[in-house]
Formats: sequence, structure tokens, C-alpha cells
Amino acid sequence: MVTRRPGGQGIAVIGAGLAGAACARALARAGERVTVIESGAAAACGASGNPLGIFHRLYSKDHNLASQWSDYGVVCTHRWLDELAPIARALGWGCLGKACGVLQLTEHGDHLEYWDTRGGWIKPGAFVAACL
Repeated sequence: MVTRRPGGQGIAVIGAGLAGAACARALARAGERVTVIESGAAAACGASGNPLGIFHRLYSKDHNLASQWSDYGVVCTHRWLDELAPIARALGWGCLGKACGVLQLTEHGDHLEYWDTRGGWIKPGAFVAACL
């Protein structure tokens, strides 16, 4: 959740997972003063603390609004991986993620349904830390 703090003192982002960290980074880059509030012991300690995350486009027959939005998310993820890579290297974290393609199989896993060349993987915890 993102909320404007009273008295023009900046914006508070509630939650320091992938979504909260991405919002905080985008707002800070736009010149806003941002405070991130996390109820857990550290950033990315909930679901964003998984060791690996997969990103790929959402497929639909009519390329609806949801699939268009997910396309933009994949493009943004690629750009942010490039922008955050120097931070990760400087801190000795190695690679934050990579666009390597994602294989989608049929429901029973017996046939290739789609190969998404733009999909890939990220290390959510390190990605969150680099954003913050």
C-alpha cells in the first residue's frame, strides 16, 4: 500500500516485498521522499523471500489489458535488472536475475505449449535489497 504522509512529508510504502520495494524505487526516482514500513524482521521476509522467482508474459487470445500490463512488467523487469546490476556487483551479490527464456508446458507437462524468449528468473531478496 502506498499512502501520502500528512503535512507533505513524503510518501509511506507499506511492505518491503517485491511490490513495495519496486514502488519505493519508482517513487524515489520520481523525486518523492519515501519511507518504507515493513512489519517483518527484514525486507523480503514473506513470499518475496523465496530463493528464486520466475517472470514471464501472461498469454491471452485477445491480448487483453491484463496481458498488455504483464508485457510491460516484463519489459520493466529487464530494464531494472540492467539498472540494478552495478549495485549487486558492488555489494558482492552476483547476478540479480537473467532473461533466459521460460518454457510453458501443457497442463499435464507432456507437450510444449509456448516458449517465451523474454521470460526469465530473479533472486527476489537481492532484487528487493537493490531496489531499496
